[in-house]
Amino acid sequence: MANFGNPAFGAAMGNAGGMMVRATAGVGLINALGDGIAAAREARYQARYDDALDIAISHAEQMQAMARWRSKCSLNWKLKTKDCVPPASSAKKSSTF
Repeated sequence: MANFGNPAFGAAMGNAGGMMVRATAGVGLINALGDGIAAAREARYQARYDDALDIAISHAEQMQAMARWRSKCSLNWKLKTKDCVPPASSAKKSSTF
């Protein structure tokens, strides 16, 4: 019968409520940190996805402009008229890196 007159048992039972509260708070804190990390990961993924989508849309628009230019000027490409100049968006830009 360890509970009769044992001061350690009395102290442990007296602190049991506080220890349970601390354990619950610790679990809640770890869950909140995990949720925060997951939200940050999702935000980074969404930003990368949006950037890739914007680049793909821009590339598709450039290719569409080039295709329209080629179909319009395929027969008379030797004539250097305003209509048969390649679109500005399709010109390669030099990088200064």
